Amino acid sequence: MEVATALKILDIISKALPVLLVFSGIIAFLSREWIKKWIEAHFRRTVDAELENMKARLAESLEEKKAALSQDLARTTETLKAQLATTLERDKRALDEEFRRKARKFDQQAAYYEAFSIGYTTTIVELYALDGDYYDAIKQYPDLVAHARQLYLSRAHSLLMQAQQNLKDHEPYADSDLVNRIARLFRDLSSFMAEGARDKNRLDQLATEKSLIQAQLKEEIFKEHV
Repeated sequence: MEVATALKILDIISKALPVLLVFSGIIAFLSREWIKKWIEAHFRRTVDAELENMKARLAESLEEKKAALSQDLARTTETLKAQLATTLERDKRALDEEFRRKARKFDQQAAYYEAFSIGYTTTIVELYALDGDYYDAIKQYPDLVAHARQLYLSRAHSLLMQAQQNLKDHEPYADSDLVNRIARLFRDLSSFMAEGARDKNRLDQLATEKSLIQAQLKEEIFKEHV
């Protein structure tokens, strides 16, 4: 009797076992799919959360960097403005100083030209006047003629000395070659007057040299300042 019962139980188990195996397989399959989807959903939520955190941190970092860059740009702009203003002011002062220097030099050179032109021209005119017709009225008095000539010579020499003295104050601004030429002309005129100033051809030569120097002085002024 017990054997029969056992056999029935075994028969029942053998018949139910396939069903149990199929049912277990179904449960295992469903469990695996559920776990897979749960893992995927959990991973997706985690990734999405992490992405949102990264976006937030990145946005915050970008805002901070933008603010820092704005501050740096503002500081740099102000620094550049200050440097530009300083440079412009320095350049303006330099230009003003250069203009004043050139204006001062122009004034000195113009004064030098004027002193030479007026002083030496007047001296030359006085020397040409030594042979004027007004001596005819007193030519029968040789001593008087000689005295009159000496007066003219003295006057011409005084004018020459005064002209040369007027040039001294402005010589530092004049061309050195022209200063030397004027010095030679001064010596030549002084010697000419000391010899009596009677050689008309020599006076013409001295007058020509005076005109050449005067023209070159004028050229030097405008060549530098125009």
